[in-house]
Amino acid sequence: MADSYAVNLPFDILPMIFKRLPTPDIYSCALANKACYAAAKPLIWSHIDHKNYTYLIRRPELAGYVYYATEDYSLWFNADTNHFDWHN
Repeated sequence: MADSYAVNLPFDILPMIFKRLPTPDIYSCALANKACYAAAKPLIWSHIDHKNYTYLIRRPELAGYVYYATEDYSLWFNADTNHFDWHN
């Protein structure tokens, strides 16, 4: 019965729902099916750290989703301002 609700949701609604979820829940939703993964992929890859760089080399199509990338968890690139910002 619960599956029928998810099937009836328009795909465009899924990213709006996922944006309101904590990151671990977004990962769980991405594992549900291909449509959920496609909707969650931009959110999952929008913020990466140094552990994901080698994976991006193997999957360069995911780099288009990256909004923030950190090297040591303190330096962030803000794509809106095109500047690096320091965070604690």
